[in-house]
Amino acid sequence: FRTLQSWKPEGTLVAHLAEHKASITRICLAPDHSFFASCSDDGSVKIWDCARLERNVTNRSRLTYQKQGGRIKCMTFIENTHSIASASDNGSIHIFRVEFKPVSTIPKYDNGNLTAESHSMLLVATTGSNIYAIDIRTMSIAWQMKNKSSFGVITAMVADRRHTWLLIGTSRGILTLFDLRFHLPLRTWVHPSKSRISRLVLHPSPVGRGRWVLISTGRNEVSVWDVERLECSEIYAVRSNDSRAFVHALQQYKATDPPTDNEILQAAFTATETNLSDSSIRAIMCPADCHYLITAGTDRKIRYWDYQNVENSSVVLGQEPEDPKQRYVFHKGESIVARIETTAVTTTSKRSSSRSGSSAAAGNTLIQQRMLLHNHLDAINDLQITEVPYPMLISGDRDGVIKVLT
Repeated sequence: FRTLQSWKPEGTLVAHLAEHKASITRICLAPDHSFFASCSDDGSVKIWDCARLERNVTNRSRLTYQKQGGRIKCMTFIENTHSIASASDNGSIHIFRVEFKPVSTIPKYDNGNLTAESHSMLLVATTGSNIYAIDIRTMSIAWQMKNKSSFGVITAMVADRRHTWLLIGTSRGILTLFDLRFHLPLRTWVHPSKSRISRLVLHPSPVGRGRWVLISTGRNEVSVWDVERLECSEIYAVRSNDSRAFVHALQQYKATDPPTDNEILQAAFTATETNLSDSSIRAIMCPADCHYLITAGTDRKIRYWDYQNVENSSVVLGQEPEDPKQRYVFHKGESIVARIETTAVTTTSKRSSSRSGSSAAAGNTLIQQRMLLHNHLDAINDLQITEVPYPMLISGDRDGVIKVLT
C-alpha cells in the first residue's frame, strides 16, 4: 500500500481528459478526495470522480456547471464542505454544492444553503487591486482592503491557517503582507527576480511554524521565504547553463524595498524582467509530512524535487527525446540552500554523431509521436495530488487537457 510519504510519481499516464474547450485555470480537490473539480476559460466547472480513475473505463466528467458565464479564472472549495466557489472574469462569484454519492448514482449540484455552523469568509482579490472578505452566509461584503495599484495586478495570494495574515503577490513581483485582524498592510517588499508572482503556497513544514511560504516566479524557480523575517531560506531552480554563476548570485538574493510611484513610471522594471514570466512555475504541490515538492509550469514539465536527497529528483513528465539529461545539485550558501537542476555535460564527436544520425532519426520519430500523446503540449497551469484510490498526480494545461499520472 502506497502512502504519500513513500510515493514517488513514475509518470505513467492513467487518464487523458480533454472535455474542456479552453485553458484549464484551476484544479481543486474535494476535502475527502472523493472527486476533483476543474475550471476553464470555456466558462465551465467540471466534476470528476476520483474512484473511476483506476478503472479501465472511458473517463468522462460526472457533471458540468456552466451557468456563470464569462471565463472562470479561479475556484476553491469552501473549507470542509463539498461547496465550490468560482469566480469569472465577468465579475461574478457563484457558490454551488456538489451532492456527491460515491455509489453508482450520478452526482448533482444545487444552490444549497450552507449550514448555520459554517462561518467561512471568502477572500477575493480583483484586478482593481481590491481585496474583499465575503460572508458566505449572507453573500455580503464583511470588510475590504486596498493594495496600491502601482504595485501591479494581484496575481496570487495565500492566508495562514489561523487566518491572521494574508500575503499577496503582483504582476510586478511586489509582495505585501496584510494583517487580517486589523485589515492593515504590515510590510511590502520586492522579490529579487522582479517578475510576476505566479503562485503562493504555505509550506507545511513544522520548522517554519506557519510562517514559511513557497513563492513561484519567473526564471523557472521556487523560493521559500519566512514572511516574518523577510528572509529566503531555500531555492529550487532550473538552470540550463553552469550553475556556478547562479550560486554566486545567491548572496544578493534578498528582499528589497518597493519602488516609489515615480520609479515605476520611469520603468524601474525593465522589459527583460517582466518577460521572465514566460519561463515560470505555475503550480506547486508540497504535501504535509513529506520530503518532496512537485512543480510544473510554462516549460510543460512536471518536476519532482526531493529536498532530503536532491539526487533523487527527476522530471516526471515532459522529457523530450532530444532533451539533454538532467542532473540535480545541492549548494549551501551562508543563509540560503539551493537545489538546482542543470544540464549534464556530454561530449560526443561529430563523426560518430553523423554516422548514427539516420538510424537515430527514425527511432526518434516514433518516440516523438508517442510523447505527443503522453506529454502536455502547452503550459501546465495547475497540479493536485489525490490519495483516492491511491496517490496520483492531476495536471491541467493551457490547451484544456487534464492528465492523471501515477
